[in-house]
Amino acid sequence: MEIFKSFGWSESMFFAAIKTVPSIVLLSEPNIRERMEFFVDMAGYSPSYFALHPILLTYGVEKWLLPRYQVWKVLKTNKLVGGNRSICSFMQLRKRKFFERFILRYEDLVPNRHQT
Repeated sequence: MEIFKSFGWSESMFFAAIKTVPSIVLLSEPNIRERMEFFVDMAGYSPSYFALHPILLTYGVEKWLLPRYQVWKVLKTNKLVGGNRSICSFMQLRKRKFFERFILRYEDLVPNRHQT
């Protein structure tokens, strides 16, 4: 719980997150720190966003979050995502759906993303 407090979470935020995704208590401190820092420092989200969407803490940075975030950024820059689509729903899509909806569809904008 201390690692979450170090990112500004209150006790109630912590327990709400655990209620939603109990497996976050099994994550190691370095993994939590890496994922929180990725979203806070690189993507500009507040740590409290993850109290509402703790599922994001269960995905690995190198193999899942970073490649998808790069696609998100390109599509958002080109105004092809946004509106009511949150980054959380974008990250949660199954590989096949993600590939069909965003990689194949916008192949010219997101080259070399076939492993995303």
